Amino acid sequence: DFGFESNDEEVLRFLGKARVTPETNQQAVDVLRARGASIGGSFIIGCPGEDEQAIGRTWDFMISNAPYFDRMSFGPLQALPGTAIWDWALERGLVSEEMDWSRLAYYEDTFDPERFPLLCDSMEKADFMRWHERIAALCHRINQSGHIRALDEKLARAGGEIARLRGELDSLRGSR
Repeated sequence: DFGFESNDEEVLRFLGKARVTPETNQQAVDVLRARGASIGGSFIIGCPGEDEQAIGRTWDFMISNAPYFDRMSFGPLQALPGTAIWDWALERGLVSEEMDWSRLAYYEDTFDPERFPLLCDSMEKADFMRWHERIAALCHRINQSGHIRALDEKLARAGGEIARLRGELDSLRGSR
């Protein structure tokens, strides 16, 4: 599983991924795919400065690689105490030491952008939420497909084991 986080150069820099580029993200998928490995990806949306075009570049990466992912997760960038992003959010009044800390919890199915301190300052909440819903739907589809592939592999292995056991039983036929 990879913390791809984004497929936008500027967002990757903001997140401190100095040696990661959209090209290295794709190379990671290609190498694993060529070897038949199971691939999982994790993404972050809603970084300061991230606009719809930047999320669109990440979306394009997700969509073009969706057939190869078995797992996918995502969430909005979270300001956690002790991090540079916390300090950034604190300076802008988005978080405080006295706030209700449950506001920092992220649960995809109950996500409330009015309560959660959204850090994305380059798009409206409604636009962010459209991307959130779109990516959530893709994640669900990929995760379901990944579960089905895993079950198919288990079934194939079980089928081989059943055939082996049948052969063993047939060889014992007629014995006590």
